[in-house]
Amino acid sequence: MISSVTKIIDKIGEIFTVFDFSYIVSGIASFSIICYGLWQNDLLGSLGSTSLNVIAAIIFTYLCGLLSFTIGKTIRATVIMYRRKHYVLLVKVEETRFMTCFKEAVRYANKKEKILADYTDEDDCKMYYTEMWTYLRECENAAATMAFINKYWVMQAVYEGLIASSLIGLIVGFILYQGGFGLVCILLFLASGFACCFCCHEGTRYAEVQIKEIVIAYRYFKLKE
Repeated sequence: MISSVTKIIDKIGEIFTVFDFSYIVSGIASFSIICYGLWQNDLLGSLGSTSLNVIAAIIFTYLCGLLSFTIGKTIRATVIMYRRKHYVLLVKVEETRFMTCFKEAVRYANKKEKILADYTDEDDCKMYYTEMWTYLRECENAAATMAFINKYWVMQAVYEGLIASSLIGLIVGFILYQGGFGLVCILLFLASGFACCFCCHEGTRYAEVQIKEIVIAYRYFKLKE
């Protein structure tokens, strides 16, 4: 009985893929903030009928979600994924957070073997990482592991979408403050700024946990073959 219910829940979960779920969450947040700003400026009018309002709201929410996810992911990739500077044998070497995290995971998974020299080019490492994802997706024994990792994938996508929603909140808060709306707008501005930083941090954290989980799981299931 319990297993049947679990399977039904899993099937329902498959309908709402990672991207759809992130679109819904960030879309609702972005659309609500925009509507609040328009309402405060008396720019939010009626579309004429309840059903039309609902349809329009759903469409705009989904579009806001699409844009929020794209913008948020780009911001996290270009701003938060800053280049780290390391000094190896007095030679300055720049690495992205992806490379640092990926190499740490490879080093741990292969701590008894010195193979890290094979993982120096970032483009190659990203191809290796994609290959690991593909292998685990096709590995029947890794189904439970992938279900666990997908949860991190979902949360990363949600936080990336909310980065853009937070930026919209910053813009709306600033505009309303300029219009003389006072304390509420200051609170909105501050809350949005904090939320933006928090979402960037959490999105990066979930992304890096995925890298470690994928590399270690790949190594584990490869050794079992």
